[in-house]
Amino acid sequence: MTLKEGRCPNCGSILHLDAKAEKGHCLFCDAVFQNSEAFSIAENPDGHTFPNEPQPKYEGPSLQPGYSGSQKADPARARKQQPQPSKPKPPPPPVYEMKEPQQMPDIRIPGKTKIKMLIGFLVVVLLAVGITVPILMNRDSVRAELTTAIPGIAEFPLTPDRDISIWHVKNDYIMIATEETLAEEEVIDFFKRLCEKRASILSMDTDDFQTVYGSVKLKLVTPDGGFLINQPKSETDLAVGKAITLLP
Repeated sequence: MTLKEGRCPNCGSILHLDAKAEKGHCLFCDAVFQNSEAFSIAENPDGHTFPNEPQPKYEGPSLQPGYSGSQKADPARARKQQPQPSKPKPPPPPVYEMKEPQQMPDIRIPGKTKIKMLIGFLVVVLLAVGITVPILMNRDSVRAELTTAIPGIAEFPLTPDRDISIWHVKNDYIMIATEETLAEEEVIDFFKRLCEKRASILSMDTDDFQTVYGSVKLKLVTPDGGFLINQPKSETDLAVGKAITLLP
């Protein structure tokens, strides 16, 4: 069987038809036509006008090449047997070319520079130690003296190592726990004596309320809750109890 290229007289589709067959069938528009006409149009498609009119569904014997006349037309099967255009092969991957290793810059530090850097680091460390150590030593000294003095100014029993904690570098946050139940007036009087004792140890100006009282925070815990006096702003706030908070 010899196949020959033709054009559908109705829709213009390119078809491969049996050169010896009388009729052909278009798989795209269902038109049935004379193969001789399809071959003629393929040779000169510009001289033919394609009407592209709707065609009745063809259910007669198959007119596709390779089918016997007793077989009915099966467009789907026929399309599968049409030669399919080959897909282009993907281009080959690029060939990797070895490159010369990149030379890293020489970042070695000269010996003299290393010594200078080490000396600078040691100076910074010594300065930091020289500043920090005296501050911490003074803090600890004042803290120990204040911790020892607090039981003497309190009107309730206290054990320094168990009931008293002092915080911050300036020793301005004091926490005290007692098993006694205290009234608000007793706590305010104790706070004043505590601040005055701290000011005496630190050699502060006792006439400056903000320095002596306004920078101190006292948390006093009792069996029924406790009290918090946090940096009172004035003598009046302290005297009338405005600066004191009841703890649950």
